[in-house]
Amino acid sequence: MDVQTLGEYPTTVNRVRLSDVDHSTVVWEVVPLHGTAQLHDFTLKMGENAALLDADHGSYRVVAPQGPQRFVHSGGTRYRIEVWGGSTVISKRSATFQFQG
Repeated sequence: MDVQTLGEYPTTVNRVRLSDVDHSTVVWEVVPLHGTAQLHDFTLKMGENAALLDADHGSYRVVAPQGPQRFVHSGGTRYRIEVWGGSTVISKRSATFQFQG
């Protein structure tokens, strides 16, 4: 997922949440560890994914899943990704997708 500004500058991302749409469960969620964190992009793929984002500035902490350092995406599951660029509702963008497998 590309979250950079104008295709070049890292973007402030205050929260990323991935949910299983059909089961209404949070699969993965990260928030900044302290203050502001910025990143250019991150990758979600079918199968195993790292739970912690590698930030360009600052750092993130994993809210979900509790414990594991990785989470798994399954083919055929509908997911909703939500990305907050600030602390208000208007800074949130979301999309629903499904891995084909």
